[in-house]
Amino acid sequence: MDPVLLKKPCLCRVSPINHAKACLIIFILWVLFALPFLLEAKESDSARTPDMLAYFNSSAVHVGDIVKLTLTYSLSPNAIISDPPQIEGLDGLTVISVKKGPDQINLSILVDRLGSWKTREITLIYNNEQGQPQTLFTAPVSLEIMSNLGEKPAEAHLKPIQDIINTSSGWMKRWPWLLGLGGLIMIIALIFWYIRGHKQKGLKEECLPPYIQAEKELNHLEAQGLFEKGQVKAYYFRFSEILRRYLEALRGFPAAEMTIEEIIVRVVKQEDQSLLRLLKHADLVKFADTRPTPARKEGEMQEAKAYINRTKPDQGQENSAEKSQGDFYEL
Repeated sequence: MDPVLLKKPCLCRVSPINHAKACLIIFILWVLFALPFLLEAKESDSARTPDMLAYFNSSAVHVGDIVKLTLTYSLSPNAIISDPPQIEGLDGLTVISVKKGPDQINLSILVDRLGSWKTREITLIYNNEQGQPQTLFTAPVSLEIMSNLGEKPAEAHLKPIQDIINTSSGWMKRWPWLLGLGGLIMIIALIFWYIRGHKQKGLKEECLPPYIQAEKELNHLEAQGLFEKGQVKAYYFRFSEILRRYLEALRGFPAAEMTIEEIIVRVVKQEDQSLLRLLKHADLVKFADTRPTPARKEGEMQEAKAYINRTKPDQGQENSAEKSQGDFYEL
């Protein structure tokens, strides 16, 4: 019997993985996994949202202009901003004035240089409700500064500065003063003429005989048409006043300031009794709401004029009064 040969099993030998390579592979996998999160965190930190807004009132200005920079924000009512405000980021700008308003600060800045320029990040320091300093910030703002020589400064032709030449004589400098003085004199003359004319008119009216003055006023009262317009009381107030003043000038006692009872005591002549009846009825209309008819109103007007005609001076006295009045105006 043939002998059986037994062979040893053949085992494959696998070399172990290098430890350094394994660590490297794990680090690369971690970096690939964590890199998006790191980039997102960096971007969110660099692009933080500003909590204050800044803007110029114009995007392009010329040298020598004054531009306004406005900072707007929203703070709690108890927050405190110092006066003047602590603002940073405006280095190199010529700030003329700073004005605080409700939830905003306005800065007036003088444009004193050429070229476009951009501010740094602008910050505003304030104290919160606990008195701790806090900071607001805003993104930089830019402003384009234009040349006063036009859109193409290099092609502008500058002219030399000439000396000032005096082209006017000495009196030309004073003509505005002379014109103003002449106007002032003219105004004073017109005022004087106006006042003098009114004074003369008033003197003429005051020097009219009482009966002429009374008739003139009664005719004017009729022409106004107060009674026909429904202003009955106004009509009789004026009617009574005219008659009282005529009685005052005629009899020499202050009838215009006296009551009807006081006038009755002072009246002694029989021809004045008709006037008393007119004054009594006028008082009833004025104070007792009596409503006279148009016919009675016309009759009382005619009776008043008849009384004035009966009591006026005779022709000789009238001529003497008119002559005295004419001599007065001639003076």
